[in-house]
Amino acid sequence: MLKRIELKNFKSFKSLSLEIPKGFTAIVGPNGSGKSNIVDAILFVLGKSSARKLRANKFSSLINYHKGRKAEYAEVTLFFESNGEEFGISRKVKKSGETAYYFIKNGEKRRLTKKEIIDFFRRLKLLGDNIISQGDLLNIINMSPIERRKIIDELSGVSEFDEKKKKAEEELKKARELIEIIDARISEVKSNLDRLKKEKEEAERYLELKQLLKEARYELTKKRIDYLNLEINNLKERIEKLEREKEEKIKKLKEIEEEIKKKKEEISKVLEKLKDSEVLDIYNKIKELELEIRHENEILKSLREENLRIKNEKEKLLNEKEKLREEIKLNEEAIEKNREKIKEIVKSSDMLRKEYLKINLSLKELEEGINKLREEKENLEKEIEKKREKLLKIKEKLNLIRTEIYKKELEIKNNLAKIEELKKEMKFEKIDTKDLYIELENLSIEISFLEKELRELKEKERKVKDEISKLNSEYLKEKAKIKALEEINLDKAIKEVLKLPGVIDIVGNLGKTKMKYKKAIEVAGGSRLKYVVTETTEDAIRAINYLKSKNLGRITFLPLDRIRGRKIEHIYEDGVVGRAIDLLSFSPEFQKVFEHVLGNTIIVENIDIAKELSKKYKARFVTLDGDVIEPSGALIGGSYIEKNLIKVDEEEKIKELELSILKKERELREIEERIEDLENRKRELERRKIRIEEKLRSIEEEERRRERIVEENRIKIKKLELRNKELEEEISKLREEEKNIDVEKLEKEIEELSKKKDEINKRIEELGVQEKINKLKEIEKKIVELNNEKLGLEKEIEKCKSLNKLLLERIKEIEEKIDELERKDKAIITNIGVYEDNIKKKELELMKLKERYEKISEKMKELNNKKRSLEEELRELEIKREELLREIRDIEKEINKLHIEKAKYESKLEEERKELYIQEETKVREEIKEKDIKELEFLISEIDKEIKALEPVNMRAIEDYNIIYERYKELLNKRESYEKEEKKYLDMVKEIEKKKREVFLKVFEKIAKNFEEVYREIGGVGKLRLENEEDPFSGGLLIDASPRGKKLLSLELMSGGEKSLAALAFLFAIQKLNPSSFYVLDEVDSALDVKNVSLIAEMIKNLSRESQFIVISHREQMISKADVVYGVYMEDGVSKVVGIKL
Repeated sequence: MLKRIELKNFKSFKSLSLEIPKGFTAIVGPNGSGKSNIVDAILFVLGKSSARKLRANKFSSLINYHKGRKAEYAEVTLFFESNGEEFGISRKVKKSGETAYYFIKNGEKRRLTKKEIIDFFRRLKLLGDNIISQGDLLNIINMSPIERRKIIDELSGVSEFDEKKKKAEEELKKARELIEIIDARISEVKSNLDRLKKEKEEAERYLELKQLLKEARYELTKKRIDYLNLEINNLKERIEKLEREKEEKIKKLKEIEEEIKKKKEEISKVLEKLKDSEVLDIYNKIKELELEIRHENEILKSLREENLRIKNEKEKLLNEKEKLREEIKLNEEAIEKNREKIKEIVKSSDMLRKEYLKINLSLKELEEGINKLREEKENLEKEIEKKREKLLKIKEKLNLIRTEIYKKELEIKNNLAKIEELKKEMKFEKIDTKDLYIELENLSIEISFLEKELRELKEKERKVKDEISKLNSEYLKEKAKIKALEEINLDKAIKEVLKLPGVIDIVGNLGKTKMKYKKAIEVAGGSRLKYVVTETTEDAIRAINYLKSKNLGRITFLPLDRIRGRKIEHIYEDGVVGRAIDLLSFSPEFQKVFEHVLGNTIIVENIDIAKELSKKYKARFVTLDGDVIEPSGALIGGSYIEKNLIKVDEEEKIKELELSILKKERELREIEERIEDLENRKRELERRKIRIEEKLRSIEEEERRRERIVEENRIKIKKLELRNKELEEEISKLREEEKNIDVEKLEKEIEELSKKKDEINKRIEELGVQEKINKLKEIEKKIVELNNEKLGLEKEIEKCKSLNKLLLERIKEIEEKIDELERKDKAIITNIGVYEDNIKKKELELMKLKERYEKISEKMKELNNKKRSLEEELRELEIKREELLREIRDIEKEINKLHIEKAKYESKLEEERKELYIQEETKVREEIKEKDIKELEFLISEIDKEIKALEPVNMRAIEDYNIIYERYKELLNKRESYEKEEKKYLDMVKEIEKKKREVFLKVFEKIAKNFEEVYREIGGVGKLRLENEEDPFSGGLLIDASPRGKKLLSLELMSGGEKSLAALAFLFAIQKLNPSSFYVLDEVDSALDVKNVSLIAEMIKNLSRESQFIVISHREQMISKADVVYGVYMEDGVSKVVGIKL
């Protein structure tokens, strides 16, 4: 509890020690005696930081000023008693305005820190508003329900919840910003994902179709192979069957020919009997001609067939020749040179042979024995030559085989190198597009946020332009307004007087005020603002005489050399704007003029404040609305029409407007610069985005190119592998052929023959022909050397130009075949013509012979009949033979036809097998296996169409889709975590709101209960209620009360006294929530009637049982309820106190 108050040099008190007992203490005294300074002293210690709150312009003004001397310091000490111990808290202020706190106990004084002071006041429950003034009551009465509710907000500590809520909302905002960013990313990624999804589906469909096509083609090839094998087997069976038929026919033909032979023999016997050489001769000629004609017809037929076959073969060879012609052309010259050399060797060899023959002829004259030996020798030489030629051909063939093997091995080697090269071409470095898509995503997000910022900035730009336009408009209006305000309406008399010397101006033109004070100053000055100011009294008298002379009326003059004004003290109270004279700006020489005009006028905010202040101060109060309370108590008010009686200082407002315009223009420039920067940045980002998109498209194209290369190279590799396989098979055959060539055997045979020849040479030498034999040997040797040289050259040609020679030989073969075929064809055509002519001639000759034969044969009818019978039989046999021959030919034709067909099928089969080898082995689904060839061909056609419709296909889409999908899932997971964060903070906000409401309602219910109890104790009813019980913070706090016997009314409908009573009860209800050790009430009853003062006094009396109450009052009804009364009076300018215990 508060024990006593000690003051030293504080305001009007020089020294005071005031004991504060338990219960109700009243402090009384006349106005100006200093009783409220005791309240200021308590406020000073309790830490009021503003001097104005203590009714002083600064802290140093709190120091006592007496008899022209100001004390060095002022000090106030509050002594408390707690648990039987007494201690004091003191606050001291020096002339410099510096203040300090001290703790006093057992005579010791220690300076306190701000934290220690707060801790002390917290323990003493003095941090609340335990000092109540009339202004506090007015505040409660005048404040809105929302402001009233905020008092309970503060008491319940909801600000702590608001702070927590604010932090949670900040975190929530961050979470939502992250969600907004992640949503933008998700939107961008989803856009890419949707695009890629379609491309992925197309790519997957493309791959599926490719696989289906692969399977269909694989199965079709297999089915074609099976079909071709089946057809070939069928053809083989048919050929075999036809061959068997042919054999049977040939067998029958032989039997018929045997019978024909017999019949001919019989006919010959008959003819011999006829002994007619002419008949026989004619008959033989007829038979020969018939045979010849028949034979030539058969030949003609076969020639025609051969002619057709030659044409077909020739066409094939010409095609092949055409293909090889270009290769041959390049090698002909080199080959021709070597041929020329060989020709020279052959020429030399021929000359030697001639010489050899010449020598050989000379040896013919030798004995028969030598001839025999020579003949034998020649035979041996021929044999040796044949063997050598054969050996040469074999070696040539061997060389050709080896060259062919070398060529094929070289081709295999080259093919393997090509395969490796193709495989290298198929190895590509993987292209990773993930970073590109992330960069694209980042760019899109940045562009999106830039566009959002640009939209906001452009909207802001529009608003700023509107604001600038409004400010310019307001600026022009203000300029016009100032010009209008400067033109004060003056009557004729004043206008005339102002022209006189010594006359300065009317009062209103000599000062300026702000627009917000204009009405108050006009009312405060009134008509005095039209008084005319002169320099001297003489100037004023001269002006009065002028008015009289001109009969212009009357004017009040204020001469500067005589006018006196009244000074007024400052009033430091809530609601006071200031002294009227302080709200004007004017030249110092006109100070007394305005003191005279405005006198003791104080400008206040409203009439209620003026009313309260008029009770305490003898001054003239004018409100900002123009209402007036005179010192006499007279009130002047109502509506007021403003007049131009005083100049308005609007330069500040004009400057503010100019500064605002400049500021807004600067802001607009900054916005425009920012917009330009953002648009430049956006353009740059869009360019980068386009570059990345182009890069992605080029990657797609590169992937397609790679796919094409892989497929093309795979087929090339398969073809090369197949070719190598064929070459290996050919090499194997050539090596087998090489093994079968026995050169050594032939060389041994030549060697043996040479030995025999040498033996014959020895025998010839012995016969004396040695010299010629030696010469022959020499020639032979030279011929052998030339042959060897020729062979060497041929070998060299074959070795150096083996590949070219092979091509040449093949071309030569083709040309020879073509030439041969052409020759054959010409010969056949010639023969066809010849045979046709011969047949015609022979048929004519036959006809003549038959006629001749018929004439001769008449004589020998019997024999002829027999002969005819035999001939008939012979003809029948020949017909049968012809029929069989025809059937055999038909069979052969059919066999040839089937062989051709079989060859075609075998060729197709080989192609299909090659195709199957080139194709990758693949597992074929059952539904494809079930289809036949036509169905597969139709399916392949349809698949091809669908594939072409899909192309070009982005094969990267599958991989890119998976990359983007993973990114999409990652972003969704992040969003989910952000949503959890958002929910966490949303739940936190809800929980804080819930706890806040609970705490608020708990405090409200306690205060409401206290309010009811306070009213109940004075015999009335009081209620506090919330405007919105469901959501207390969206509404305000309403006060309903009724003193004894009255109707329950809301605060707005109560009388002034009832409002004060309700406000005080509300403050007491609050104080009971956290009771303070003492309460100070400063003239809270000044505006109340007797009845309400009594009720308040009773209320205080009841509450003083639990707490100390110090009440400043001058009302009897209040004082009579006090336990102790202190009287304050002023003596010699110093406040003093006297106490009375009741």
